[in-house]
Amino acid sequence: MSLVVWFGVWFGSPLVFGLLFTGCLLPRQEPAKSFYVLRFLVAIGVGFGFFSCLSFFLLLGLAFGREQLLIAESLALMIVFLFFLRNSSPSKKSIPTVRERFEPVSAAGVQKAACLCFLAILAVSVAIFVAHVWRSPHGGFDAFAIWNLRAKFLFGAPSHWTDALSSGLGWSHLDYPLFIPTVVARGWSLAGGDTIAIPILLASLFTFGTVGLAVSGLSTLRGASQGFLAGSVLLGTPFFLALGADQVADVPIGFFILMSFVLLTLRHRFAGYRYRLTFLAGLAAGFSAWTKNEGLLFLASTLISLFIIGFMSAEKRISAKTIGCFILGALPVCLLILFFKTQFAPANYIFSANTAPAMATRIGDITRQLAILGAFQREIRNFGGWPLSMTGILIFYLLVLGLSKQVKFKEEVLLLVLTLTLMLIGYYFVYIIAPDDLTRYSLNRILTQLWPSTVFAYFMLVRTIEEALTIKETVPAKQFMAISAAPEIIP
Repeated sequence: MSLVVWFGVWFGSPLVFGLLFTGCLLPRQEPAKSFYVLRFLVAIGVGFGFFSCLSFFLLLGLAFGREQLLIAESLALMIVFLFFLRNSSPSKKSIPTVRERFEPVSAAGVQKAACLCFLAILAVSVAIFVAHVWRSPHGGFDAFAIWNLRAKFLFGAPSHWTDALSSGLGWSHLDYPLFIPTVVARGWSLAGGDTIAIPILLASLFTFGTVGLAVSGLSTLRGASQGFLAGSVLLGTPFFLALGADQVADVPIGFFILMSFVLLTLRHRFAGYRYRLTFLAGLAAGFSAWTKNEGLLFLASTLISLFIIGFMSAEKRISAKTIGCFILGALPVCLLILFFKTQFAPANYIFSANTAPAMATRIGDITRQLAILGAFQREIRNFGGWPLSMTGILIFYLLVLGLSKQVKFKEEVLLLVLTLTLMLIGYYFVYIIAPDDLTRYSLNRILTQLWPSTVFAYFMLVRTIEEALTIKETVPAKQFMAISAAPEIIP
C-alpha cells in the first residue's frame, strides 16, 4: 500500500474513534455551524490521545508492529462503535441554545470583514509555516534531541523501547511523558519507515488545530467576529507559528489546555450536558499531562480552581459532582502517567539535582526572586515576537471596547482566569527552585503553552464589535427620547 494510504490510516483511525466517542457526550442540537468544527477538533484531540495511550500499552507487551497496531486499533474502533450505537438515541434532556447576543444591522458586515481578515492572515501564516518547515524539516533542536529521537527508539527497537529513557542520552528530559513519541512512532510503524512527513503533519495539525479550537469555541460562545479576531491574533503571533513548526510539545500541550477550557466553558451553555462536557474536559487535561510535565500543573491548578469556585457556590452538590466528573475524566490517563513515572522514567532533574535546604535557600533569596520576576515582566511585555507589544495592544483594545455585559464572569470566565493565574504562580516557583536559570531559554515556550487559552479568556471577556456598535447607536437615541419626552421646565 502507498504511503498516502498509511497516512490516511494514521490520521483517520483516531478521527473516527474520536467522533464516535465524543458523539456520545457532546450536544447534538446546537444550531451554530462553528460547533461542528469544534466537535471535529475535539474528536481529533480525543482520538490521538487515546491511540497514544494504546500505543504505549502495545509497547509494554512488546507488540508494536504494523499488524499488531491494526488489530488493536480495529478492536478499539469496534468497541467504541458499539458504545456509540448503544448511546445514539436522542437525548431527552433539554439543550439550551446559545444565549441571545447583540445582533445589530451591521453584524453581518462586521462578521464578513473579520472573516476576510482571518482568511488573509491564515493564508500568510500557512506560507510562513511551510517556509519554516522547508528550512528545518527535522524541526528545532528539542524536536530531534528529545521527541523524535525518542520516537526513533520506539519505532526502531520496540522490544527495547526503554532504551529511550537511558541515562546515556544525557540531559534530554528523560522523565517527559510519551504522547508525541508514541504518535510519531505509530505513524512510522504504519508507514514502514521513519519519514519526516509524520512529525511535520503532527505539528501542523496541532498548530492550526489550536487556532481552529479558539475560533470555533469563541464563535459558538460569543459570535463569529469574536472567534475570527482571536484566530487572527493567534495566527499573527510569530513565535507561536515558529514553535509549532519546530515540532516541539509546547503547542500540542497548549491545544489540550485550550480544549479543556473550551469544554469547561461550554458546560454553562448546555445544562443537560454539564457533566459529560466536564468529563471530556478532564480527559483533555489528562492528555495535556501525558504530553508534557507542565500538564500536571494544569491539572492541579484546574482542580484547585474548581474547589475554590465550588466553595464559593451556593450549589454545593452540583459543584461536587462537577469536580468528580473532571477527576473521572482525567483519572485513566493519570494512572497511566503514574505507572510510567514510577516504573520507567527517571526522576525529574530539577528535583533530583536539588536538596530541600538548597530549595529553601533559593526561595528565600530575594535577589533571585526579583530577577525571575523581572524576566517574567520582560517576556510578558514583549511576548510573541511581535514588532510591537501585543500585550499593550490588547490592553488598549480592552480599554476602547470595554468588558462585555453578556458574559457571566463568575460562571464562564473566573475558572479560566484563576487557573491561568495559578499556573503562572506555579511556573514562577519552579523557576525559583530550579538549580539553573531556566528563564533564558524556556520562559517564552512556557508562556506559549498558555497563550491560546489566554487569548480565549480575553475574547470571552471583551465586548464584541457588534455590542460596541449597538451601544453606540442605541444609547444616544434613548437619551434623546428621554429628553424629548420630559416636560419643559421654565425658570
